[in-house]
Formats: sequence, structure tokens, C-alpha cells
Amino acid sequence: MKILLCAATVFEAGACQKAVRQAKASAKVSVLKTGMGGEAAASALTRALESAIASGVQPERVISTGFAGSRRALLKMGDVITVRKVSSEGKSIPIVPAAIRSIPFREVSLEQVSKIMGAAGEDETGEVEAVDMESYSLAEVAARFQIPFSVIRIVSDDPEHPIPDGGWLEMVSSPLRLARFIARSSSLPTKLRRLWEQLLTNEFRS
Repeated sequence: MKILLCAATVFEAGACQKAVRQAKASAKVSVLKTGMGGEAAASALTRALESAIASGVQPERVISTGFAGSRRALLKMGDVITVRKVSSEGKSIPIVPAAIRSIPFREVSLEQVSKIMGAAGEDETGEVEAVDMESYSLAEVAARFQIPFSVIRIVSDDPEHPIPDGGWLEMVSSPLRLARFIARSSSLPTKLRRLWEQLLTNEFRS
């Protein structure tokens, strides 16, 4: 195994697994469904790396993938991002951005949040361009095991189409709001699958 893709949910992990099969890349890529949130992600990755090392198949790179929320008007739903820095609770880890040549992408600063807030929430530094719930914790684990780490995600919500302040609980309480969000976002798993098919074919062939 050369690359370990970490995705939080069954929708994200499933899209990545389909991409691996379509690209015939199962010999060089594995997908880990981490569960949502930093604690779950860190625990899942730690177990996976300990098992891989014990088996003599330590990955050469860990990549956090799936969806992220945008906090900038210029960063739109469906955009592909890679990350130069991840932060959480005032701490930050510099990241070497993934080299992506075959598709348009944005290089951003990303913050890990504790609940699904998307574009909402306070940004005291004014530097945060995107948010997710797992990447900082995954970066910490990868650093502890001295494994290179990257983030490649697709924007799922933006300031124009945000997840409301109450997160998914508020979303599901309004059938109309939920229907509108599903209509906008239903194509995202397919976009994620196509993204990784292209990346595995053109960027991560060796």
C-alpha cells in the first residue's frame, strides 16, 4: 500500500472506493472510513497505521479527503482544494500542498471544527478559508508516525449556500431547506469519485 485515503463518512469513503476500483489502483491505494470528528478520525488512523506497520506495509502517504465547507465567497461548492496549513483551537500544522496538475484546484488554509458548521462560525484570525472536522487530527497522527500528509477535498457548502448555524439538526428540521440542500449537493459523491479516478490515473500512478 502506497497511499491511504482517509474519508469520514460512508458516502465519501464509498466514492473513493469506487474510484480506486475504476482506476484499477487497489494495489497502490487503500481507503479508510474514519468516522466523523477529530477523535474518531485520529483513533481510526492510529489503529490502521499500527496494523499496517506490524504487517510491514506502512503507507508512503496519508491523504485526508471528502468534503469541506468554504468560508470565502470565491471558494464555491464543487471546487477542489488542497491545503497549506491545518489548524485547530489555536494550534496549526504546516502542510505541503498536494501537487495537482490535471484539474483546477485552490490552495487554502483549513481549520478543523468540532461540529458541522460549514461556512458559519467565528474566524478570529481572518485566515481560515475552509473547514472540516478531521484533517487536523489526521495530520497530527501522520506526523507522529512520520508519514507525509496531504489534504484533497471538495467544497460541499459555501457562504452563498451554507449549512445553517444549527448544523444538520436545523437542516433536517426544515423539509424545504433540506430538500434544497440535497438538490444542490446530491452530485457531490459522484464529483468526488470522478476526482479520485482522475487523480489516480494522472497524478498518483507511480
